[in-house]
Amino acid sequence: NVSADQAFNFKTADATYANVIIKNSEIKNFGKGVFYVNVACTINEITFKNCLIHDIECDGGDMFDCRKGRIDNFNLLESTIYNSAASRDFIRMDDASALGGAPVITVNKCTIDGASNKGKRLLYVRYVGNVINWTNNIVSNTGAVWSNQSKTGVPTFQNNVYFNCAKLNVADVEGKTNMF
Repeated sequence: NVSADQAFNFKTADATYANVIIKNSEIKNFGKGVFYVNVACTINEITFKNCLIHDIECDGGDMFDCRKGRIDNFNLLESTIYNSAASRDFIRMDDASALGGAPVITVNKCTIDGASNKGKRLLYVRYVGNVINWTNNIVSNTGAVWSNQSKTGVPTFQNNVYFNCAKLNVADVEGKTNMF
């Protein structure tokens, strides 16, 4: 597919979406991002599992982009992401806490190569009360920082491998970074 839009664009305000689960799929060649939520709605779960995601330009949007809605659980699992979000943020979740809830973001067993290379953020998360689990991943060839937002929760970092990621403030043995 070649599209200047997002792969998934949630456009219905005041809606409640159940579970959006994408498995064993290839998502490629989208201009703006993978998903976009720019209306006040609630999504119980968005999961990408065992997906190959690549060549997502992110011109005019971020990779996984939630601006005005609420996503209770966002899961990126056992997937490979490469050559995407060259000059945009990887995961963006703006503060829509007036809708209630507290999002849980889980990135587990993923390979992420060449994402957010222009010094943007891997985690641009400002939704109050967010919980982030970043575990068992390989991250390589990015110029991104983790975050520069005070509302971004301190992620649980565990069993990750990093290569050529000079701007990521990787946790030390006590689990501290100079960012969180």
